[in-house]
Amino acid sequence: ANTRAGFPPPRVVVVGHANGMRGGLPHFGEALRRGQARADGVAEVFRSALAVHLARLQADGETVTLLADIEVTTRSEGNAPPPGAPSGPDSGA
Repeated sequence: ANTRAGFPPPRVVVVGHANGMRGGLPHFGEALRRGQARADGVAEVFRSALAVHLARLQADGETVTLLADIEVTTRSEGNAPPPGAPSGPDSGA
């Protein structure tokens, strides 16, 4: 509906979070690497599921939106807690 109304296709950002250890100590670089790997994995699954969904929507032959039209980007925020995540000693963080 948005595409037919002239709005641009959606842009999706997948943000990965993770803890990382090296030599038994917390390591921010490792947390960034793991967070990026998580984000990349989630984005891959998302793209696959989205492709199936779009194909079903367009089964009548009318092209609404192509998977290639939807920008999916990834980034890592390392061990930074996601927005809205609980914090404190009892949060499990």
